[in-house]
Amino acid sequence: MTEAARLTVQSLSGIGTTLGQVSVSAGHTLEIGGVVDLSKNSGAFQLPVGNTGQRPSNPKAGYLRWNTDNDAEGNEIGVEYYDGYQWYQYGQFTERAGTTSSAAVSYSAAFDGSGDYLLVPSPSNGWNFQSSENWTVELFYKDLGTSDNQATLLEFYQHSGTVQKYTLRRNNNDLHWYEGGVSQLYAPNGWGSSSQPVGDGEWHYIVIDSRTTSGSTVWKMHVDGVTVATKNWGLVKQAVKGDKLAVGADRNGGNEILGNISNLRITNASLQPTPLPTPISALTTTSQGATTATVELLMLSLNAVTPSTAVRTPGQIIIYGNTAASEDNPFAAGGGGGVGEAIFHADGPNQTTNYSWTIPAGVTKISVISVGGGGGGEANHDGAGGGGGALAYKNDIDVTGESTVTVFVGGGGMANGWGAYGQNGGNSYIQVGGSNHAYAGGGTGGKGNYSSGCHNIPGGSFSNATNGGNGGNSSHYSGCRQAGGGAGGYSGGGGTNSGRVGNRQYSGCTSQDGQAGGGGGGASCNGSSQYYSNGGGGTGIYGQGSNGQRGGPGGNSYPNNSTDFCGKGGSTAHNTGFRGYSVRSSNSTFSGTGSGYNRYHPSYNSNNNYTCPDGGFPGGGGGGGNSGDAYGMGGHGVVRIIYGKIDGSDRAFPTTGVDLSTEYDSNYTVEVNGTQKMY
Repeated sequence: MTEAARLTVQSLSGIGTTLGQVSVSAGHTLEIGGVVDLSKNSGAFQLPVGNTGQRPSNPKAGYLRWNTDNDAEGNEIGVEYYDGYQWYQYGQFTERAGTTSSAAVSYSAAFDGSGDYLLVPSPSNGWNFQSSENWTVELFYKDLGTSDNQATLLEFYQHSGTVQKYTLRRNNNDLHWYEGGVSQLYAPNGWGSSSQPVGDGEWHYIVIDSRTTSGSTVWKMHVDGVTVATKNWGLVKQAVKGDKLAVGADRNGGNEILGNISNLRITNASLQPTPLPTPISALTTTSQGATTATVELLMLSLNAVTPSTAVRTPGQIIIYGNTAASEDNPFAAGGGGGVGEAIFHADGPNQTTNYSWTIPAGVTKISVISVGGGGGGEANHDGAGGGGGALAYKNDIDVTGESTVTVFVGGGGMANGWGAYGQNGGNSYIQVGGSNHAYAGGGTGGKGNYSSGCHNIPGGSFSNATNGGNGGNSSHYSGCRQAGGGAGGYSGGGGTNSGRVGNRQYSGCTSQDGQAGGGGGGASCNGSSQYYSNGGGGTGIYGQGSNGQRGGPGGNSYPNNSTDFCGKGGSTAHNTGFRGYSVRSSNSTFSGTGSGYNRYHPSYNSNNNYTCPDGGFPGGGGGGGNSGDAYGMGGHGVVRIIYGKIDGSDRAFPTTGVDLSTEYDSNYTVEVNGTQKMY
């Protein structure tokens, strides 16, 4: 085998010893097929230096240079590279493979209706979407009352010549997709009805799609996930070529819009056959069925600094007029915080856990639900159960100008044996700018006594400034063991456990259902020293569901691990929220049916007669006992904050876009805080 040729240059004639360089004349390229090895040189590799205007006119993927211009923050750009589509500053966040960042902010371009528009160059082969038959155009549009009856959102055109072009135009209150000046897709009352005109000031998701199958091309227009117009060509309809794209006006800068455009994406593939659902977060090169290889343009989506900053663009975007970047976007009220939630748990009983939550960038409104901790039961003075924690919620809390929210989560009250009452549950709420919101009080701990008659053990109360329900009471009767009260609901109290007057030995099992999603009261059992009473049910934080059910009857029978003795949790439907905490058998497995936490008393781990004395999560009151009986602590409290928009509407309790617990994906931010995750 012949060794590869190798040329070693000791010196170059005519090169001064102090000059140390070889020059290649302008217009010529020094091509090296192998590796440039500088490892034996302790010096440095000198990059080409120049400003933005001095970039190569026909760059190729892999080009690397030093840019002497400043970026938007006034710092020198420095090292930049070309990826085949556009120049990027080294170290800058770029979305090239469809990845997203929880900190990414979505933007829009704001047009004032007077000379504002953007000019986008086409790919090298023109705006034919590469595929001659299949393509998709997507954007979000918010019209602020455009007066021009020919207002143009998009126009693809030939810079010179008479080649036909595409235009997306608002014609009075209608939406049109033109080809060469002829309307081919027409949506009267563009957003669906005369009561929701185009100029309604709300964000709308518009998709124009072309798909060719079996020799026939079909065009469709979709608005907010609904097909509003269809054009069946009956033949293969090839895409029209153009070399420019105007955004916010026509090619001459006329017929301008007054409003915002966000998340403009062009894909050289069809995303039919079904309408695309309205996205809940910024578009990427892989969302909504797109692929990195097929996306030709993606702008006004992630990490924009100016309207010309794009995730992917074929070249430099030119800005006309006063077109400006805006954080107003489709995915969060007044900003780009996307859609997400933060859940805060207590870190232990008999305490309030404090958190400082950083508000995501762009979020200006939040909604919150709080549940106070349930009161603990006691084994002193005949074993009184604890009251349930309250539930409180408040929507559309303004956090504009705030950077953090202080969160307080109340733990469940600890159960106490002989010689002490049960502990009170802690209060749960948030604090914004020094003001408290969604205040949910904890339930009172069990406090029995030897005197005759009934004695009320109150549940927690919620703030009158919010919505919600009070925790259920535990009514103690001397000589009986009493169960805990249920946690409050969205518009009703938690279920109450009440002892039956007239039979001290057998207290009966009178209890009440929770209302409007509140937890049910736990059932009282036999009042002898062999038995205890059960915990009240917790409540749901994922939206209002059915009422929590009371614990089943016990009378003078044995419980025998039946789930009937625990109060059931409110909001049991899966699409509206979790039940109160499930019962647990002696082998510590979850059955998923009841609501008492079932913390076995240490003295009775092997005794099946002792089941679920603890209150359900969150906020159920703990059950009472006697000095030798099992008795339970209250269920811990919880706070849940939600933010963002679903289908254009701010998320709000109890039912509007609240439960996304089964729809978590890479675009949905979920924060969980605290160690006491009791579900």
